[in-house]
Amino acid sequence: ASGVVDKLMIKHTLEKSVAMGVRVFVKSIEVLPDGYEAKTVKVDLFSNGGRAPLAYVDAAHGEKKGGQFKISDILEVVKSTG
Repeated sequence: ASGVVDKLMIKHTLEKSVAMGVRVFVKSIEVLPDGYEAKTVKVDLFSNGGRAPLAYVDAAHGEKKGGQFKISDILEVVKSTG
């Protein structure tokens, strides 16, 4: 049952992001709802820092001092064209 809940949560998030005009990037994704696909993109995501002395970021492989990190090799989740 949790797979169904995961899929519904992801679908709602993607629908909301499309409505807001916000692009969605992921490092990996196991569950994609019907009508969406993950495409490889040549984009890096950067954080130039934050208030906390350390930030934990799964996609950046752990703790990052000062919240500064770069995430490469990502996928963009988009509506399927066909």
